[in-house]
Amino acid sequence: MTRMQSLIALTELLHRALKAQSHYAQEHPQARHSLEEAHATLRGLLQEESPLVLQCGQGRILFQGQALDASPVAVQALARDLEARGFGGLVFHQGIDADELQLLFFALQLKPQRLSEMGGPKSLLPDDGHLRVLDTESPVLASQGPDPNGSETPDALPHMEGPLPAVVLADELRRRFSALIQKTAAPPKRTFHMPWTSEHREVMKKHGLKVPDFGAMAGTGVDLNLGKLDPVGLREVLRTAFSLLSPLEQGAVLLGMATFPADEQALRRALDYLGPELLAQVTAHVHVSSRPSRFELALLVASLLQCVKDRDLSLEAIRGRLQFEGWSLHEVDQLREAILWECQGTDTKMQQGLADRGLFELDPQQVMILIRQIVRGKRYPALQDLLGQLEVGIASPQPERRRQASEILADLAECIDEPGLPSDLETKMHRMIHGHLASEIEAQALVWSCQGMESLLGHWIRSGRFDGVYREIVALNELALARDAPAPRLQGLQDLLARMASPLNMATLAPLLHEDGALLSLPQLHALLTLLGRPAAAYLAVCLEIEEDPGRAVQVMTALRAIGRAAIPSVRDLLGSEKPGIVAQALVLLGEIGPAGSLEDVILSLGHPDVGVKRSAVRTLAHLGGPQAAGALATFFLSAEPSLQMDCLDAFVTLRDPAPVHVLGDFLRTSRSGDLEVAKVRLRVVETLGLLGSPEGIPALAEMFKKKGFLGGRESEGMRLASAKALAGIATREAREAMAMALDSEKEEEVRAVLRQFLVAGGGT
Repeated sequence: MTRMQSLIALTELLHRALKAQSHYAQEHPQARHSLEEAHATLRGLLQEESPLVLQCGQGRILFQGQALDASPVAVQALARDLEARGFGGLVFHQGIDADELQLLFFALQLKPQRLSEMGGPKSLLPDDGHLRVLDTESPVLASQGPDPNGSETPDALPHMEGPLPAVVLADELRRRFSALIQKTAAPPKRTFHMPWTSEHREVMKKHGLKVPDFGAMAGTGVDLNLGKLDPVGLREVLRTAFSLLSPLEQGAVLLGMATFPADEQALRRALDYLGPELLAQVTAHVHVSSRPSRFELALLVASLLQCVKDRDLSLEAIRGRLQFEGWSLHEVDQLREAILWECQGTDTKMQQGLADRGLFELDPQQVMILIRQIVRGKRYPALQDLLGQLEVGIASPQPERRRQASEILADLAECIDEPGLPSDLETKMHRMIHGHLASEIEAQALVWSCQGMESLLGHWIRSGRFDGVYREIVALNELALARDAPAPRLQGLQDLLARMASPLNMATLAPLLHEDGALLSLPQLHALLTLLGRPAAAYLAVCLEIEEDPGRAVQVMTALRAIGRAAIPSVRDLLGSEKPGIVAQALVLLGEIGPAGSLEDVILSLGHPDVGVKRSAVRTLAHLGGPQAAGALATFFLSAEPSLQMDCLDAFVTLRDPAPVHVLGDFLRTSRSGDLEVAKVRLRVVETLGLLGSPEGIPALAEMFKKKGFLGGRESEGMRLASAKALAGIATREAREAMAMALDSEKEEEVRAVLRQFLVAGGGT
């Protein structure tokens, strides 16, 4: 069966399962059988290809731009159901379970209007699940063809806002790495990028290590939006992905780093960070499975160390891993000495090459290994000379040289935390990176400089140099907002500024909200958080939800209030919290900083079961204002508890909108004052009608002076007096006529006196 036929069969099964879910109970054998059959077929297809992207449009379902029209009835019916409910398509990832399909069928059974009121199809599916919904405007994508080297490039994913969920992203990256390792891995050869000796090549070949070609990974960062993912998050995703690979496949990833595309900076940076872990895993596997001699193991590790930048960290990782396997400290130290002995020849060649040929004539990977040795050895004169060469390289007219210089600078910036640099060298490096960001137009060089600046600013945050961080972020914002800024610079700076509020940086900044300004005053901290914007607000929103101390929660709310409009999306997400107190606090924030676009979410909160949340929603609507808020409060007023009705009346006065007047008049006509709470509400309604000053309230107020039926009584004297005052507040000719008619029919002298007084006082109006 061809792939298209398989997809048509899958579509038919999905349609059949949907109809079974509609006609039978969820636990009915027929419904369960159809669901299991569709799930099994989908899993089989995902074993061959993941993700599986189906798009719909104009009554058709398409795969890679080709319509599935061999089964028009089922396909068109499913396409209509999807389109009517706002589905632009579906993306299935390997690992999808039956519960996620059940949620999809549940969404397709809802009426389109109801699904829209609930927030659309994306609101029903988990953000970290294996099923994604495409927007209706997503373009139809065709798969990429084979690349020129003969290896098949993984299909591109449809463009989506932000990065994929971590579980889906890890599965996608594992699939891509595994596919390329299986297709392109070959025994190691001597190349410019990997100058292994014959001994190195033989020992790697003996233990089954192969070198893949990762050139076909080009475009992965764009497909998966990796540039918007903070480095720590991307490392965790890759760590999860590699945990599902065999140790030899992990070794292949390590050996293939040199073949990685130059434009995949974010992924390459994360791989470099995980290099020591991969090396330790491969070393332990070879030791356990083959039991080589110590010399052979040292030779293997020395060959693999040519793929890892940080040798000291790698040796520490190997130490810990082998101790876990039962090695003693003495044995581990002996292996370390043997490894360093094997590396001496390579180190000498690199240093001689740097002295003879210069920085830019060597392999970049080898240069960065050498830089780590220079920094850790605190050879500052050599480092000063290195920075001088990089300064010349950044100003070079050759884009390739500028790109290489910016990459080396970015790697050097990662060394600042440990062991650190002298202040003069750090200042010089900062000046170089900032100047390069202000002048560079080449995309890849800009991304490397952005990553270098990110490492530098992260170090300043962790070391408490907040003034420098604030000034630099302001300067970067000015660069991004410049009218003549080229698109690559604008995109790179936007991604950099978004990553500055990474969990690692926010874990340093957030606790300062609860301190007494020892390092940073609250106004300064709020100003810095405002610059970090939406990502910082997302982190603080999570802090607010888990905070148990009321005082600390108030401080977090103050920070969110200081961030302002950028915090709105995160605050709106808090409205779905299970804690009523958090929802109420979020409503307060929306009332203070929220735009009119928040009205719909606040209106939905009027239906919350907690009274405190409802009261906060009423007050928030009063703050936000507008006819829509007044109309929603008027509808809510009729069914609300008396205490909430009083809050609604206060809100009506604040809004000064005539929309609730008819509702208030109907309430006066239909309610009775038998209950004390209702009587208080009715009296306040009369006062509110007078404060609103709308002529539309005159008939209801005039009714207060009339007798209720042949045997009925009149309103209380207090109600009639309040009505007289309300009519006087409206101050129109119709209101005066109503008071005159009431004066004619009124028998209580006290009420007549008040009416007469208002009529005389308003005679000049």
